[in-house]
Amino acid sequence: MVTYANRVSLVYEAPLASRCYSHGKQETDEEFDARWVTYFNKPDIDAWELRKA
Repeated sequence: MVTYANRVSLVYEAPLASRCYSHGKQETDEEFDARWVTYFNKPDIDAWELRKA
């Protein structure tokens, strides 16, 4: 007879660890938008760069 006290938990509990990857410069929304507008307005942009972006 198996009782509740004799059961082994088969549920994996992952360690509760998190990492913070924000060690770089924080970019504002306006800077982000300006960077991509500049990128897409390049006169020599080709189809590969459009797909890549």
